[in-house]
Amino acid sequence: MSIKKYDLKIRIWHWLSALVVTGSLLTVLINSTLLDRSQTPFVQKELQNAGVQINAEQARAATHGLEDQVWGIHIYFGYALALLFVFRLISEAFLPKEKKLLFKIK
Repeated sequence: MSIKKYDLKIRIWHWLSALVVTGSLLTVLINSTLLDRSQTPFVQKELQNAGVQINAEQARAATHGLEDQVWGIHIYFGYALALLFVFRLISEAFLPKEKKLLFKIK
């Protein structure tokens, strides 16, 4: 049984891509659960418990603002994933023939 040794650049690309995709999925999870519109009453109640005078519309605006912040992070993860894709394409061009993806598929 032989152990396949992949190029260091490919291994780094693989793990960075995994981290970026995980981060992107986490932002979707946060926005679809914790910052969902159904959480507005919770935000309003917690702010009122902290002594803040806030109505439902203001609580919804606060929740929406937090949601927008998380989507901003999600966008940066998308940019990072696009850059990693370009890096993978460029690094593939400079790999030795026996280490290229098309060679391994054939």
